[in-house]
Amino acid sequence: MLEQSSRPLKVALSVLCVVMLAVLVLVILGENGVLGKKTVITQPAVTTSQSQPQTVQPVPPTEVRRVLGTVEKVSGQEIMLKDFRKISSIVTAVSDQSERMFVTVDQSTIIERFTYKDATTIAKEQDAFVKNIQEIQRQNPSVPPTPPEPFTFEKITLSDIKIGDKVMASFGEDISNLATFTATKIEVRN
Repeated sequence: MLEQSSRPLKVALSVLCVVMLAVLVLVILGENGVLGKKTVITQPAVTTSQSQPQTVQPVPPTEVRRVLGTVEKVSGQEIMLKDFRKISSIVTAVSDQSERMFVTVDQSTIIERFTYKDATTIAKEQDAFVKNIQEIQRQNPSVPPTPPEPFTFEKITLSDIKIGDKVMASFGEDISNLATFTATKIEVRN
């Protein structure tokens, strides 16, 4: 009987450990690389059959489909970002302080506000999840139960975006070499 009642607690503790490990990795890596130091990718020299060393160029970054930045201006169907970062799966390129990026929004762009839940709400949802985890597993044993998210997304409009807001803009194409681009989704993060 004790074995059965402690199973939800073991699952909850496992989920908590995974989340804490992910946060630890993010803290260690920081924004600029390992322990806040700039990370430089280097490749060892390669020797050819003629024994002449050649330097192998680092792998170029993958496609850029997301940008994180601070709203400087909202005008018409366009958002001007400053202090932006182009994000790919390999690197995050920091912009020059004087650079600005213009992100176009159209009728198909999804605009949402990303908001963290308060601690009381998170605790209540987590308690309910742990209490009902066995029932959730019985209902669909092939799918692992998903713990509650600590945040919400609220649909907003372009007029709700204010100067100083932090936004994550996502695009349906690689924007690394484009001058103009339209966002498929904009998440406002405060």
